[in-house]
Amino acid sequence: MQNTYYFIAKVAEALRKKLINKDLLLCFSQNKDELILGFADAYDEFWLRATLTDELTCLSFPNDYDRARRNSVNLFEQLIGQKVIDIEQFSNERAFGLHFGAGRVLVFKLFGRGSNVVLFDQEKAIELFRHKLERDWHLKMQELHRHFSQTQADFLSLGMSACFPTISKEMRLGMGLEDYAQAPLEQWKLIQAFLQKWQAEPVFYLLKAEGQAPQLSFFEEKNTLLVSNHDVLQISNDFYKAFTGVFFVEIEKQNALKELNKRQKQTDTHLRKNQERLKYLKEFGRYEEIGHLIMANLHLIPPRAKSVELMDFYNNSTLQIPLKEDASPQKNAENYYRKAKNQKIEIQKITEVIASREAQWLTIEAQKEQVQAHMQSRELRAYLKQIGLIKADSKDKNSKGPIPFKHTDYEGFNIWIGKNSQNNDLLTQKYAYKEDLWLHARDVSGSHVIIRYKAGKPFPNSVIQRAAELAAYYSKRRTDSLCPVIVTPKKFVRKPKGAPAGAVVVDKETTVMVEPKGLNDSDF
Repeated sequence: MQNTYYFIAKVAEALRKKLINKDLLLCFSQNKDELILGFADAYDEFWLRATLTDELTCLSFPNDYDRARRNSVNLFEQLIGQKVIDIEQFSNERAFGLHFGAGRVLVFKLFGRGSNVVLFDQEKAIELFRHKLERDWHLKMQELHRHFSQTQADFLSLGMSACFPTISKEMRLGMGLEDYAQAPLEQWKLIQAFLQKWQAEPVFYLLKAEGQAPQLSFFEEKNTLLVSNHDVLQISNDFYKAFTGVFFVEIEKQNALKELNKRQKQTDTHLRKNQERLKYLKEFGRYEEIGHLIMANLHLIPPRAKSVELMDFYNNSTLQIPLKEDASPQKNAENYYRKAKNQKIEIQKITEVIASREAQWLTIEAQKEQVQAHMQSRELRAYLKQIGLIKADSKDKNSKGPIPFKHTDYEGFNIWIGKNSQNNDLLTQKYAYKEDLWLHARDVSGSHVIIRYKAGKPFPNSVIQRAAELAAYYSKRRTDSLCPVIVTPKKFVRKPKGAPAGAVVVDKETTVMVEPKGLNDSDF
């Protein structure tokens, strides 16, 4: 309703009492599609905020407004210091103008998505607030007046759309006009009753239905009523606060759900790959059986053979078995037994990973339900921080500003993670000290990870394990069930001259095997 002629006309009527003979002292924008105007005289000041986004078009009137020091631009500067001498409501149109004299008029055109603020000089548009609405350069101010015959005779003969196109669908429902679609005389009476009340002292209602954005109305609905008021400027403020509160909470919810859905999809991918790997190992990983076959047929294996075909008594068929030609048959059997042992360990690890991923999937599903349930902005943001979707800015004690890397604390140790090749160089070459511990997934591209050294304290194995999990996760091996990770003091890492961004040489290293786990997979 805030964009109907009847509401806007009442706003213009109220502004006439507030703005006539006040000077325009400030006119600026610091948010996209939001214009702020500050007026004052010798007695008081008055603020007008025009919000003209695609989602919300409305005017509101804050008691004061703190202008930002940056990202703020002055607009309509030729009006600054000029006095408002009149306010013109355009007939049957969702627009009004502030007259400043010398033929200059600032027109507020509140046409929903086509809303704009246009400065006219002698009937010619000379400045637009929303430049993307290029057609507004061709507006003729007097053409904004629309005239309709609204006599009873014309209404009965021409119909409501011809005489009262200003009555919106919501207003027709509120007046009950749809109930008398075949009785134009009754419709006429209802419209006249509404106009009589509107011209005298209308009441404005702020409504909020379940699952819907707040809305303004001329008609009371007790089951959805938030507040009512005779003051059109105050109800405008109430509407702005209610709408932006709910709307931006919903936007934050949608962004949170989008991220949670992304995590859930990644979890699905990891789960599927691990399930496929487990199935393969159980169905086709026969290392122990092959070792038994070799030991049962030692006398049939010639020296330095690259392979041998043996009777597979497990499946009653022949099986071609690859061999190392420089190893004896017994040594080849040992190699297969060792592979079988490693295979059992891998199966156990993958089984644990699958259980972890399934639990993670269920956790994300529960988080999605919680996000949808939280309605208040403060409560929602607190929960999003709790689950890691919003991170508070943190600073390292030894740095003079925000840390330019992904970072976390684990058991009192700072862990820093490079974001890309250039960021890896910055981390390793500029921020890391020789005493820090450096980690990187072996043989693949990925993030450099640093554990910051703490004087007099050795690096605990649990911290190294956690940092290695992060190095594995932020690498090309993120979907592997197990990943080898290089661990070495930073002093053994150097960058050759001319090497590409992120490329280094490691002179001394150890390797650990870990399951890739990202920042959001942990409880810290």
